[in-house]
Amino acid sequence: MWRYNTNGYMEWVVVCMISSLTFFAIVQFFTTSFGNVGRFIVVILLVLQLSASAGTFPIELAPSFFQTIHPYLPMTYAIRAFRGVVSSGDLGYVWTNIGVLSIFMISCLVGSFFYFRLRFRKLVKSERVVDQQEVTV
Repeated sequence: MWRYNTNGYMEWVVVCMISSLTFFAIVQFFTTSFGNVGRFIVVILLVLQLSASAGTFPIELAPSFFQTIHPYLPMTYAIRAFRGVVSSGDLGYVWTNIGVLSIFMISCLVGSFFYFRLRFRKLVKSERVVDQQEVTV
């Protein structure tokens, strides 16, 4: 049973879905493109986001390094969107933050697409070489 009062239940669900898909796309891009190094990058990104996204305390209280990277982290916009849905109900503010999250998501999905496209081309090319070697043997 839903016992948490928000200004809009469906808006809250949309923010949850967009946030989840965005972080999924980020993890997918880094782990598929860079392997174990990508997993390490994702963990570092998570730690930075927990410190610099202003989710636990105002960003003005954070050190200057975290204030500098704050606007470049996707969790910043997810937290802003959740705050907008839960407290203010200002849908313009919520949709602006969802738009920024969507840019992060689309960028990572496009990067993943090009990675898989390049990998598929290399695979097809290597199969042609193997087929030609079998013919000549």
